[in-house]
This record gives sequence, structure tokens and C-alpha cells, in this order.
Amino acid sequence: MELIGRAQGKLLLLGEHAVVYGHPALGMTLPLTTQVRLRIQEGVAPDHEIQAMVTRLVSYMAPAVQDLWQRHPWQVEITSDVPIACGLGSSAALCGALARALAQGISPDPDEDEICRWAHQAERYFHGRPSGVDTALSLERGLSVFDPQSQMLQPCSSDPFGLIVGSVMRQSNTRTLVQQVHDAYHDPQGQSRYWIDFLGEITRQVIDGIAEGQSPQWLGQQMNRAHRALQTLGLSTPLLDQLLEWGLQAGGCGGKLSGAGGGGAFVLVCAKVAEVTMILQRLQQRAGDHLLLLRGYYWDGQGLVSV
Repeated sequence: MELIGRAQGKLLLLGEHAVVYGHPALGMTLPLTTQVRLRIQEGVAPDHEIQAMVTRLVSYMAPAVQDLWQRHPWQVEITSDVPIACGLGSSAALCGALARALAQGISPDPDEDEICRWAHQAERYFHGRPSGVDTALSLERGLSVFDPQSQMLQPCSSDPFGLIVGSVMRQSNTRTLVQQVHDAYHDPQGQSRYWIDFLGEITRQVIDGIAEGQSPQWLGQQMNRAHRALQTLGLSTPLLDQLLEWGLQAGGCGGKLSGAGGGGAFVLVCAKVAEVTMILQRLQQRAGDHLLLLRGYYWDGQGLVSV
């Protein structure tokens, strides 16, 4: 028996951290793929490190999944071009791909909602209290709104725009940053609750605005507002701020960090493909040694096209 599951990297455009407190998030699937291949191979020594990690992930999933995993001597092969610990959903893609693979061994017609639940449960191994948006995006395609109450994605349409997606070294991990925001949010003497609600309101405005045909320039302005709020929450870094400033100087409409922060991923929006190319060149020239990933895309209203 051989089971194969695939899932994608993700990009949060708006709503990170606020989604944990009941606000919507806006994100999209990236053309970066993680694949998990499971094969029954008697008498072959497993890779103990990978085997132990997958066993732990399965322990968070449903009893039927755990039973399937324990019944057979699975050999695990993981391949991925989603960069690890860069804010682009590497753990969500792994959990999603694993859930998809195991679902095939349970049912010839697996339920996608159930797969998403298993992936979300497994991501607790990495992040403790994940919101669910990363795993949901990893198993879908396109631009979507995530509702934290229902844990469901709603496809979202918009006019075309250009995107630059990059990532730099993280200074802190997601679990630590989420806990930092949690503590600040519940501090009655602090301002964090205001800024989280502010981020949630921006997300709602953008969801409505892009459905009404607002321009990339307008979207970029809202991203700039969101980034300033994330800076106030202590989630950005000097390097991220500098990269975004260089991107704006090169023709970007606006941008922000993406994901938990502390380094990691960032995104810039622009109006035209030519501007995507120009910004890519400028960032590569000025910050090439610091960049773990730098990609240019064009959202054509239906999907991402590489530039």
C-alpha cells in the first residue's frame, strides 16, 4: 500500500494574531508544496527521527487515524519546497499533507472537512494553540477569508494585483510570539487589546473593499496601517521594516509582515507586473544575503502566476 498527500504553503495578507481573538483573516495559498508519502515496507529500518515526529503528529488526530498508523510498519518520505520556520506555513503544510495521506487509507472518498480538522489538531504539536487558518489555507487554493468561529474558508474574488513575497530569519518562534500577544492582550493596563481589534477591523474593511473593486493602491494603504499596528505590538523587526521601506521606494503600494512576526515572512502589493520585477531586483540588490526566500507573483483574479 502507498498513500500520498500534498498540501501548500500559505500567505496571510491580513488578520494574523487578530484571528486568534475571533476576527477574520484574509490569506491565500502559495504555489509551494509539501508531499508526504507513506509506504508499507516490512523489514526496512525507518528513519527514527521522522518516524518519531510523525507518530507524535498522529497522536493528536482522530482514533481512526491512530489505529491506521499503528497497524502497519509505515515508511515515511517527506519532500517540500515550503521553507521551514519562515512564516509561510511549513508546519501547516506538513500536517495537511500527512492528514490527506492517512485519509486515503481510511476512506476511498475522504471528507475534506475532516482532513482539515485532523491537520489542525496535529498542528498543536508545533504551535500549541493554532487558530486554524494556516492548515485551512494549506488545503485549499486561491484567495480566501477565514472565519475562526466556523473554522471555514470562504473563497474571495478581487481585481488583479502584484505580490512580492519574501522571508528572513526568525528571531523568535510562532509559539513564543503567540504567547507574548496573549499575555499582552489580557493585561488590563496595556493597549494590546485595542490594537488587536484595530487589526480585525482593517481586515473586515479590506474584505469588503476588494469585493467592491478597490485598487491595489488602496489595498497597499490598508496593509501599511496593519503593519504599523503590528509594529506597536512589538512583532516586527528593524530588518523587516527596512525591507518594506525599500519595497515602497521601488514602487510598491504597501506592505507588511505576514504571519507571527519576529522576522519571517513579509508581503508587498503593487499594481503592475513591471513593478513586481523592479521591486524584486531592488530587494535582491540591497538585502540578498538576508533573504531566505524572495518570489514575485501576479494575482490574476483566479490564481497566482509566477513572475
